[in-house]
Amino acid sequence: MISLRVSALWIAPCVAAAIPLVIAPGFLFFYDVTPKIALLCGGTALSLPFLDPRPLFATRTGRWLCLLLGAMFVSLLASTVFSTRLELSVFGTNWRQFGLITQSALLLFVFVVAADMSHGPERVRAYLQAGTVATLLIALYGILQYLGWDPWLDPRTYHIGDAPFTIVRPPGTLGYVTYCANYLVFGTAQALALYRCKTGHRFSWPVLLSGAAPVLATIAILLSGTRAAWLALLLGGLTLIILEGKRPSRRAIAISAAIATLAAIFYLSPAGLHLRSRMHWFREDPTGGARLYLWRDSLRLAARHSLLGSGLETFSIAFPLVQSRDLSRAFPEFYHESAHNMFLDAAASQGLPGLLILLAAAALGLRNRRNPVLFAGLVAILVCHQFSVFTVPTELACWMTIAMLLLPDEKPAPTDPDRRMLWLLPISLTLLFVAIRITAGDYHLARMRSALEASRFPDAEAQYLAARRWGSHADIWFSRKQITLGRILQALPSAISATTTAEDPYNAWMNLGLIYAQMNNVVQTERCIREAIATSPNWYKPHLALAQLFLATNRQQEGQRELQLARDLNPAAGK
Repeated sequence: MISLRVSALWIAPCVAAAIPLVIAPGFLFFYDVTPKIALLCGGTALSLPFLDPRPLFATRTGRWLCLLLGAMFVSLLASTVFSTRLELSVFGTNWRQFGLITQSALLLFVFVVAADMSHGPERVRAYLQAGTVATLLIALYGILQYLGWDPWLDPRTYHIGDAPFTIVRPPGTLGYVTYCANYLVFGTAQALALYRCKTGHRFSWPVLLSGAAPVLATIAILLSGTRAAWLALLLGGLTLIILEGKRPSRRAIAISAAIATLAAIFYLSPAGLHLRSRMHWFREDPTGGARLYLWRDSLRLAARHSLLGSGLETFSIAFPLVQSRDLSRAFPEFYHESAHNMFLDAAASQGLPGLLILLAAAALGLRNRRNPVLFAGLVAILVCHQFSVFTVPTELACWMTIAMLLLPDEKPAPTDPDRRMLWLLPISLTLLFVAIRITAGDYHLARMRSALEASRFPDAEAQYLAARRWGSHADIWFSRKQITLGRILQALPSAISATTTAEDPYNAWMNLGLIYAQMNNVVQTERCIREAIATSPNWYKPHLALAQLFLATNRQQEGQRELQLARDLNPAAGK
C-alpha cells in the first residue's frame, strides 16, 4: 500500500514551480499577484498533512535553517503588532500583498519544501525538474512578448516611451519585468544544477530541458533590459568559474564566441531595435533613476524605526515622511512603493532584527560551497535584489536556494511512516480559507471593472460592495474611474474610504479633494489638500493645488507662499 507521503510526492514541487507561472488576466483584478498568493496558501495547506521534518531536524544545518525561519516569523509578527498601519501589515498592499499572512505562509511553505528535500537528493531533483519546466515556460513567454506576440496581456502595458526610442520590458508571468528577470536568474541556476546531475541519457527529457532552459532564460533576461539581472548573471557566472577553478575549454570558448556573434547580429538587426532603444535610455540614465536618493532616504527611515521597523508593507506610507527635498526635486513625479533593495526593505519594515535574520540566512547559504552552481545562483540572486525587493516568487526562490545548499548530498536513514503531522490540519483549513477569501474578493473586483467598462453601474456597485465583504478593495481605482465617467457624487463614498484603506494616502486625499473641488466645497477641499501635505510633506502637487485654491479665493499671500514651495519642490510646477 502506498503511504500518504509517497502519494503526495509531487504536490510541493509542482506548487513551487507553478507559483511564478500562474496568472489570471480577465478573471482576477490583480491577476498577476492574487493567484500566486492563493496558490501559495492552498499549496501549503495541501502539503502540510504530509510533512515529515525528522531528516531536516537531524542535521545541524537543517536545524539552523528552521531556527532562522522561526526567528523571521517572530520578527514579522512583532513588526506587525507594532506597525504604523496594522491592517496593511496584516494583509499587505495591493501591488504585492506581502503582509504577515502572505509572508507567514511563505515561510511555512519553505519549511515544508526543506523538510521534503531533506529526504534525499532525488527529492531535490524533483524540485529542480519542476522549476526547470517553469523557467522554460516563463522564458519562452518573455521572449515572445519581446517579439510582439502576447495572447493574454495588453502589450501596451509594457511598451514604454515614444518612438523612435520605445522600449519593450517583457513581464512574463511575474507582473513586472524586474521581478521576471530576477526569477529567471534563479531559474538559470536551478536548470544548470539539474543539468549537472547527469540523470538519464543525453537525449532524456530532463537533460534536454535543463540544457535548453538556461539558454532561453539568459536570452529572456537580456531582452528584458534589466541591468541588475545582467549584472547578476555576469557575477554569478564569474563566481562559478572561480569556484570550479577550470580554464574554459576550446569548445566552450568557440561556443561563447558564436553566441556573442549571434547576439551582436541580433542587436544590429531590425529585431534588436528595442534593445538599442534601451541602451539609449541607459546612456540618459546611468545611475538608475531615483535609486541613489531613495537608498539614502530609506536608511533614514530604517534609522527612525530601528527596533521593529515601521511595519510590513508600510513603506509607501512611512517613507514620504522622511523623503528629502533633494529626491522630490530630482524626481517630482515618482511614486516610491519600496526601497528597491532587499536588505533596506527588511530594515525599514522589520527593523534591525529582520535585517540581521535576513543577513544570517544569506551568510548561512554562502558558507556552503559544495554545489558551485547553486552557490553561484545564490550570489546572483543576492546581487539582483540589491536593486529591487522581494515578491512571493523571488523570495521563495531565495529561500529554496539556501535550503538546497544546506541539505546533505546523502540520503538519510529510513524512518517509519509517521502521520502525526495530521494535527496541522487546522492550519491547512485556515490557509485554504485565506486562498478562497482573496480569490473571491479579487474576482468581484474584476467583475466590478467589467461592469463599469460596460456602463452597468448598479452591477458595478454591487460587485464593489461584494469585494469589500471579502476584504478586497480598490477604492482609489473605483473612485477615479467613476470621476472619468462623470459620476462625481457616486465617486465620493469610495474616495472617502480610500483615505483609510489606500497604501498611498496622499493620493487618496488628493483624489477626495478633487471631488470636493468639483462640488465647489472649498472647506473640504482645503482640508483634503492639507491632509495630503501632512502625509507627504515634500510632494509638490498638494502644495500647488493649495496655492491654486488660495489664489482662487483671494488669499494671495498664502497662495504665493504655497506656489513658491511647490516650485521649490518641482521647478516646472505652475508653469
